[in-house]
Amino acid sequence: MSRERLFQHLKVGLISAVAILLVGALVTRPVAETQIALFFAVLVLIATFLRIDAGDGSIGFEAAVVFGALVIFHSPSIALVSVAVGAGAFALYQAAVSRSWQVEPFYNVAQLALSYLIVGALYAVAVAGDAQPAAKMAGFTLLLVGYVGVHLLFVATRRYFEEEAIPID
Repeated sequence: MSRERLFQHLKVGLISAVAILLVGALVTRPVAETQIALFFAVLVLIATFLRIDAGDGSIGFEAAVVFGALVIFHSPSIALVSVAVGAGAFALYQAAVSRSWQVEPFYNVAQLALSYLIVGALYAVAVAGDAQPAAKMAGFTLLLVGYVGVHLLFVATRRYFEEEAIPID
């Protein structure tokens, strides 16, 4: 099986995994937390309209919304729901406007949601919910560094499967 075909399977698998995690989070979390997550999803949707796409070096503003929600509510599921629903709604909007349904935008959403879920889980494990402000700031640094690391892992994976030899800057 070629790398391209294998990468297509990986994309579909990642989208499916995030969809399952999203349904699980929506079903198992309290209604109040789900409502908060959906509010943050609207903020992520607004921030996604401001995103500057430049391939792997895209600049997004959803991090401010998601990191703030993680620090305040201390729940990785809020990060997952808000990013998957907000960025997913934007991907659906772009697909409807362009009348072109492709896997790539939804893979990008799944990658983004999974990245925030991973760093949210790291934050929730590393910092107590009732921690002092200094500990929360240290945890915020962990969020930032962890997100960069996870994002670089996804970029390296993409470049491997697309057979790009360009170094990551």
